[in-house]
Amino acid sequence: MVWIGLYGSISPLSANGYPFTPVATPAIGGVQFDLAYGLNGNVKVYSFLAHSHAATRFSGDLTAFYKYLEQNFSANGFTSVLVLQDVQAGSEIFTGNKAKLTTTGYMISAS
Repeated sequence: MVWIGLYGSISPLSANGYPFTPVATPAIGGVQFDLAYGLNGNVKVYSFLAHSHAATRFSGDLTAFYKYLEQNFSANGFTSVLVLQDVQAGSEIFTGNKAKLTTTGYMISAS
């Protein structure tokens, strides 16, 4: 998962509790991210969160996140045989109401 905004006291799925402690802090696409790792059942989940918790802009190649995990977490089973199956964008409301995502552009291309 890639979170470019994080508001309130929400935390990603994490093996090291709440609030999470980053397992790494990579810079990708000009944004510094905190990386969280956890399990959803037996599925390994990696979440990149913008370090400032409010990156207002991101433009980059999603394969940079994949390559980072492949280079740094292969011992944890992240290998080149894995494939990206789905891309989504939006907001995820945990509590409250009236959350709004506004964007002037969104583009995904696959090659």
